[in-house]
Amino acid sequence: MLRKLLIIIMALASISAGLYAQGTLSGTISDAATGEPIPFANVSIEENGNIITGGMTDFDGKYSIKPIPAGKYTVSASYVGYATMKYTNVQIPAGSITFQNFELNTSAEILAEVEIKEYKVPLIAKDKTASGGTVTSEDIAKMPGRSAAAVATTVGGVYSEDGEVGSIRGARSEGTVYYVDGVKVRGSSSVPKSAIEQVQVITGGLPAQYGDATGGIISLTTKGPTSKYFGGAEVVTSQFLDPYGYNLGGLMLSGPIWYVEEDGTNRKRTVAGFLLSVEGSYVKDPSPSAVGEWRANDDVTQAIIDNPLQLVQTDNGAIIYQNTDYLLDDSFQNYTTRENAESKSFNIAGKIDISPIRDLNLTFGGTIDYRDQRAYSYANQLFNSNNNGYINYNNWRVYGRLTQKFRDNSDEEKEAIIKNPYYTIQVDYSKTYQKFYNKDFDNSFFQYGHIGEFTTTPEKFYVYGNDTASGLDGWIQETWFYRIEDFESGTLNPSLARYT
Repeated sequence: MLRKLLIIIMALASISAGLYAQGTLSGTISDAATGEPIPFANVSIEENGNIITGGMTDFDGKYSIKPIPAGKYTVSASYVGYATMKYTNVQIPAGSITFQNFELNTSAEILAEVEIKEYKVPLIAKDKTASGGTVTSEDIAKMPGRSAAAVATTVGGVYSEDGEVGSIRGARSEGTVYYVDGVKVRGSSSVPKSAIEQVQVITGGLPAQYGDATGGIISLTTKGPTSKYFGGAEVVTSQFLDPYGYNLGGLMLSGPIWYVEEDGTNRKRTVAGFLLSVEGSYVKDPSPSAVGEWRANDDVTQAIIDNPLQLVQTDNGAIIYQNTDYLLDDSFQNYTTRENAESKSFNIAGKIDISPIRDLNLTFGGTIDYRDQRAYSYANQLFNSNNNGYINYNNWRVYGRLTQKFRDNSDEEKEAIIKNPYYTIQVDYSKTYQKFYNKDFDNSFFQYGHIGEFTTTPEKFYVYGNDTASGLDGWIQETWFYRIEDFESGTLNPSLARYT
């Protein structure tokens, strides 16, 4: 029974791990002169001089290392009597296997000899069974788009609509599922651009772990903490170049929190590190019209507010007309930007990695997407844009992840039955909040539309008909009605009260 339970737990862990923005590195290590495989050679994976993980080849000189957080690494292979070889900038995509072989040259030198080569991305991925593509941070930095959705539109098979994802391979938009650091998105997938490590788009041949998706998958992986302090700032503005008032600022900081020196070496190992990325924006008109916006002149608008109606006597009695029906062309003007349509927002992404020992990693992270913008109404543009409402949107998620690997400590003469055993446990929580409101009233719901107080008198209302009880015809009370005796205008909505 215990054995069955262990198998189920390992199966669930291995299935769920495919969602956690992690990849695999595999390959062979052989003698450059003879082509013979080199068993029990060491493979280490480093990031900024800090060893992330590693492994060893088997009897056939083959190795497979997982799980590896998505990103770029330096991979080195070494064995006694051979010169160490390193490949730099090895890209590890999320949910994929990267193949890298090593051919080591014998070394007769007493001093250590290292051969360094630049990693080349293969034209054809050996394990690629799904269609789509992966866009790395280097490519993202060169793109005008700032969101994962905008980056995803550069992948074939993704239909773009206004610079965002419309659909994937013709499927409905709700069929596209988003993941951020392995957490299924419920709400916004917005993350600061400086925090994005890579965006993976799967348009077809979805792996089994994405079984609930009917369209495509867009998986965003954020950058991890660095072993050296690193930061950057960005400011973008069109404030003095156009009337639309686009302003954006960003800040990214990363570095170690705590590190220790490894025994027997001069190398420092980062035990804990952090990443913090913040991005904020303010835009006067985020979606300007190509033909501009027509608005009444200020004096005309004020005259309509003060006197919205007029009473006209006719042969058939008095008729009430709206004064806006008598305005001419010179009462209006076309403007380049929309009024009272501004938008402000900020995104925050943070992550803390803790690795107390080599094969144990704890990750705590989260994102916040906050927006506060005017609810622009086309119907209000002529006279009433001051009463455009507000939309407040807040989406945040946090997660914690534990990953532990188990080293193969078996005798070198015996090959391990289970290779690269590990497990991953993740807990996450997401919340989305959205509110439409007026800043003057906020949550005071009974103030919305309040125009004043009416003084009324209840009176009976009669209709002529047949009384079913007595069988007599006559005037029968049908209901009550309230006769308005007086009206006192309120101060909450004075413009609306003038129509009463």
